[in-house]
Amino acid sequence: MENNYLSEGEELSKETCFKHLYITFTPSLTENEGRRESFKSKMFQLIDNGVIYGLRLDDYKIILMFNHNKISKNELYDLISDVYIMYFSKNISLSAFIKTGCSLFYHHHKSSTSLYDSIRKYKSKRVVHSV
Repeated sequence: MENNYLSEGEELSKETCFKHLYITFTPSLTENEGRRESFKSKMFQLIDNGVIYGLRLDDYKIILMFNHNKISKNELYDLISDVYIMYFSKNISLSAFIKTGCSLFYHHHKSSTSLYDSIRKYKSKRVVHSV
C-alpha cells in the first residue's frame, strides 16, 4: 500500500513537513520554552536526515511517513516512546498522543489500539532497562 502513496503523492519540502509536524504537537509544549526548542531541534534532525518525510496526496490530504530504510520497526517504537516520555508524558495521555500521531502518519493499516499496545510495551521495556 505504501507504494501507492509514493506513486500518487508529491513529496513535501523538508520545511513544509517540519511545519506540519511541529504545529500539530507544540500546543502540548507551550508552557516550557526549553522543551519546545528541544523538540523542534530533534524533529528537524529527523526530517533533515530523511527519517521522516511528508507527501501531499491532494489539496486536502498530507501524510507523514517514516523511512523504513533508515529506521527499523523496533527503533521506531523506541523513538516514539522516547519522544512521548521526553516531551509529552506530563501533558497528555499516551493514547491521545498515539491518536494524534495516527492522524498525521501513515501507519500501514494498524489501528491506534495496536500501536498504543506496541508503544506501551516498548515504553515499559525502556523504563525497566534504564532503572
